[in-house]
Amino acid sequence: MAARGVEVEIKLKLRRPAAVRRALRRLGFVFSSHEYERNIVLDTEGLTLRQNQCLLRLRSYGKRWKLTFKGPPTADVTYKARPETETEVADGERLLEILQQLGYRQVFLYEKRRSTYRQKTRREARRQKKTTPREERWQVEA
Repeated sequence: MAARGVEVEIKLKLRRPAAVRRALRRLGFVFSSHEYERNIVLDTEGLTLRQNQCLLRLRSYGKRWKLTFKGPPTADVTYKARPETETEVADGERLLEILQQLGYRQVFLYEKRRSTYRQKTRREARRQKKTTPREERWQVEA
């Protein structure tokens, strides 16, 4: 199933992540899961997507794959909002071959571990921590 909408995100670099985890617990959030992700960013030879502030990403996590296109962001200094369309993919490795045959190539690869917290009330609001090998950053998505 494809999801279409607008992604709104704020990324924060934290000096004391343990304090944030404690605050989340006080606010009624509980740890939900850890997930390892591998993200392949694709573009044309001339970096057309990047020049237009767009992104095409193929993500694997567990045995699942997802293809995401992100359009150009709005001009706002407080947060980033951009159109986003994504869909689950049955065979990500085969899709990568098809995209390469269409002229897209891997321009960047990043891996991260995602920790997800949920409210005890099970509302849709999520608070996520994304950790890359170099630093710990938090991202809030609504």
